[in-house]
Amino acid sequence: MPTREDFWKGPRAVLALVGVMFALRILLDFLRLPASFVEPLNLIVAILFIAGPILGLFRASDATWRTREGYKLLVIGILVQVIFTLILRETPQGAIVRVFFSALAQSGLLLWCAGLGAVLAASLREKNLFLPVALFLIGFDVFLVFAPQAPTRKILEQRPEVFESIAMRVPSIQSTAEPLGQVAVTAFVGPADFFFLFMFFVAMHRFALRREATLRWTIIAMVAYLLTVLFFGNLKIAGLSLAALPAMVPIGGAFLAVNWREFKLNKEESIMTMIVAILALGLAAFGIRGALTQPAKPAEPLRTVPGQGAGAREGSPAPVAPGPPRS
Repeated sequence: MPTREDFWKGPRAVLALVGVMFALRILLDFLRLPASFVEPLNLIVAILFIAGPILGLFRASDATWRTREGYKLLVIGILVQVIFTLILRETPQGAIVRVFFSALAQSGLLLWCAGLGAVLAASLREKNLFLPVALFLIGFDVFLVFAPQAPTRKILEQRPEVFESIAMRVPSIQSTAEPLGQVAVTAFVGPADFFFLFMFFVAMHRFALRREATLRWTIIAMVAYLLTVLFFGNLKIAGLSLAALPAMVPIGGAFLAVNWREFKLNKEESIMTMIVAILALGLAAFGIRGALTQPAKPAEPLRTVPGQGAGAREGSPAPVAPGPPRS
């Protein structure tokens, strides 16, 4: 018979995380505070909505995940997010129910990200496979975010509403001047960041890697990314905008840096890993070179997300840039 501690692991922990995040979203969407309190508290809220899901997914990964469980969460989550996203589009602006539909769509996102992460982790049955996978994902994500011809950058520049409709939204508190029931957004986080993060967490527990240290450094790195985008998104370093940062760099980087000595490769595995590392480095270099020769388009004025207050800001640890306030 499972203990109380074991009861809140695996799929139950995912459902608990979804429930807590749903309640927090509803609370924040209706909360109104004096303007002088909003900005500093929104920074705390943003950090909470980055660190909270990471902690919840870490807790949920401490279980024996089977592909059947992963597929269930994957299918249910996709259906929930798609259904309530479509309903949200047909709901009149200003309707209070938009807050609940938006929170339900975000709940579906967390469900299918956990499900897909579990399925991916179950498909990699050898511990040493996670080493080349992490290396490749880092290089490929850099390419996707920076390369002008990459689909991620094209979507962000040409159809940002597509990314916003599927990404995790970091909510923000609004001032007493704003009407109740608005869905205000501070930042967007791509779904791939969460399902690959969960994949690594499941692997860490299955193969008894350095779990606590990886969790700690992942949170530190992701919060640092968030703060960089929110505060320095309008700056460039060597021609690269700080508004577009590939989040697989801190996620995969923390996993590799903490667990590097846990991998014992034979000759064939070492050669394969070296080839993947060279490929990842080439993809990253190609993407960065493209970004330097063809800079990203300037950030557009703030777009109002359906149901979002006009005073909210855009941004994301990966990879949407903050936009200036709408005049």
